[in-house]
Amino acid sequence: MAKKRASRTRTHRKETKRFAVVIFQTQSHPRDPYGSVGRFVYSLLREMIIEEIRSAPDDTEIDVWIDSLGGDANAAYKIFLELRSRCTRLRMVVPDIAKSAATLLAMGMDELFMAPAAELGPLDVQIDHPDRENVRVSGLDVAKALGFVSEFALDYVVSGGGRVFESTELPRIDVLRQMSKFSSRLLEPMIAKLDPHLVHKAANELDIARNYGVRMLSARNLSPQDSSAQSLSNTQLADHFVNHYPAHDFVISASEAMTLGLPVKALGEYIWAEEANALFQRYRDGGFDNGQHDHVLGVWNEDQIADIFSDESDTGEDDGDDEAEEGRGEDGGEG
Repeated sequence: MAKKRASRTRTHRKETKRFAVVIFQTQSHPRDPYGSVGRFVYSLLREMIIEEIRSAPDDTEIDVWIDSLGGDANAAYKIFLELRSRCTRLRMVVPDIAKSAATLLAMGMDELFMAPAAELGPLDVQIDHPDRENVRVSGLDVAKALGFVSEFALDYVVSGGGRVFESTELPRIDVLRQMSKFSSRLLEPMIAKLDPHLVHKAANELDIARNYGVRMLSARNLSPQDSSAQSLSNTQLADHFVNHYPAHDFVISASEAMTLGLPVKALGEYIWAEEANALFQRYRDGGFDNGQHDHVLGVWNEDQIADIFSDESDTGEDDGDDEAEEGRGEDGGEG
């Protein structure tokens, strides 16, 4: 079975080297460095990429297999720059989840293969909670909090004042004055809990993600068909992913991402769909869990990808697993 798949992969382009950069992450605790897209993961991946991908950029294609809840926008951008500089074609495969900073990374892809129920998310960021240690909160939620309070206050004064005006003979100016005072007292405890520094930080981090998104969208190497399918400008598209959605966990489906103009294709069309799914399922089944970290970080070449099904048949033999994983990178926290 493996030999048959190896033959298939080598018929792609004899002159082109193709690699899979795998980022499967589970955050076992809030400060797990392997569990999110961060500087630590960037540094590990960079070392692996330098070691494994030595072909010329014009002769290289890179596919990113990812399952991640996101992380740091700055790290996602650095991963993108590292990958983009080493290949002429950059793809992403999403078996299930690519949220937040992982969605940002998806912005820079020339092709995006997604499973039927796979999801992207808003270009949100996670920031430290000011009062709770080891707790991170959605920058989108924080940044929108002030706007929510303002809109609530205005709506309360206008709609509530209108009802008071209709049911009394008080002058309109007096009604608005009293409703404004009442609204101010009502919302004072809520406003007091808003940290101006935190609100500013959240808005600034979201703006950083938006700017990175525009840069990554502009750096893509799209086919003429995919390029013509994008109805929004790169700036409008990045802004849509930041401002259009109500919450960090909002599911952006493959069909919606395609409608917005991202170069989305069905996962079944991907040349290594079965291999990617097999490795992902092994990860989901705990095949890379060493009790401390449950993740897969590594770089696979075409021969190693073709051997994934051989690895699956050897999972009951320790020597087979050690040989299969040798030289590929981090799995379950061990190199």
